[in-house]
Amino acid sequence: MVGLAVAALADVGGVRFGLDPAAVDRRRDVGHAEADRQGGQAAAGPERARLEKEATGSYQLVVDDGFDRAWRRVGLALDRVGFTVVDRDRSKGTYFVRYADPENDAKKDKGFLDKLMFWKTDAPNVEQYRITVAEATPRSLVTVQDPNGAPDKSATSEKILSLLRDQLK
Repeated sequence: MVGLAVAALADVGGVRFGLDPAAVDRRRDVGHAEADRQGGQAAAGPERARLEKEATGSYQLVVDDGFDRAWRRVGLALDRVGFTVVDRDRSKGTYFVRYADPENDAKKDKGFLDKLMFWKTDAPNVEQYRITVAEATPRSLVTVQDPNGAPDKSATSEKILSLLRDQLK
């Protein structure tokens, strides 16, 4: 028998549905080409959080949400990233968190004798920070402060805000 390309047509409610296998393959290939041309981000929208450097040298995270939504999203992001939230004060927009920087702990080179002293425990260097969410209508600003409430300008604060940005995109 000679192979025939069969197009099954159905008329349902005045709409015609055609099932031509070759046409389906062509549409799928065009769809993949379109996604490749857009860099695989066909469904992705604009970023809703971005990291900016202030004139003072500290970093801030700009979130394109009002305070209520940004407060909730930052709290969820802190949980997902693994921060320990010690306390929170919603009226001031402040989360009190503890953060152990894994890179600071990895920098400590242990010698042979240090490795043999199994009875000594190396507690990770845990630092406490304040993460503040402030309303700047129509968006919100997230900043990292030291335990005294001064803006933190260290590389760790930039890393904290980068981790949050990745969760809030």
